[in-house]
Amino acid sequence: MDDITPGDGEEPAATVSGGWPPGAIPGDGAWPEEYADVEPQSAPRTVADVTPAPGSDVPGSAALSPDGRTLVVTDGTKRLAVWDVTDPAKARVTQTTDIPAGGGGASLSEDGDVVRSGRLGWRLTGPGKAEAVGELPLPKGAESMDVPVEGSWGALAVTSGPKRFTTWYVRAGMEPAALGTDAFPEVPHAFALPPGRLVLGYTGLLVRDVSHVVRTAADPKAAACAATGGGLTRTELEARAPGATWHRACP
Repeated sequence: MDDITPGDGEEPAATVSGGWPPGAIPGDGAWPEEYADVEPQSAPRTVADVTPAPGSDVPGSAALSPDGRTLVVTDGTKRLAVWDVTDPAKARVTQTTDIPAGGGGASLSEDGDVVRSGRLGWRLTGPGKAEAVGELPLPKGAESMDVPVEGSWGALAVTSGPKRFTTWYVRAGMEPAALGTDAFPEVPHAFALPPGRLVLGYTGLLVRDVSHVVRTAADPKAAACAATGGGLTRTELEARAPGATWHRACP
């Protein structure tokens, strides 16, 4: 894609539409089994509408818990609703909350316990139940952000300007770190491909791979040992700091 310009000093992100063979990405429709007819078990039923609210051009979003019993919906009106869908025929809203500035699309953490709307978060405590958890830091100058993926290691977030996306590493208690900026000819979206990869774009897609950041954040000691070749040996320490007590730093 010639019209995508990586951020200054950044390695170009891999282009999905520029050389990847069909079927390289699960769900792209290229595998024969993805065309198999599926017999519906029951008639579809609408339980929530995420189309933009009247007067708003902000679409809503939804996230379903791994057990399929809780649905969290944002509807573009700065309101988040928690649904109990244990019985889809009797789906009901159990709680709602206003989303102040800094909110974004709904997403679930890797373990399925926390739902995020931008920097704001709620822990799912049961079918249709959620309680607020700590906020993630918002990048300086940004009014809002989306969090495509979050884990015990932190989270990957994106902020957007006119046809541009900046990817961030965010974690409570530290300043967000920019991981790269990409330009697009249209308004982009972001989707997570764990671990540590984001699909960015709209009609044209690219992949930004920041898995090295995720691995480092998940196990900083292992990353430091790998970067230093296992740390100083006893001989190397004695040469640099005679008399210092040596301890094995890496396995």
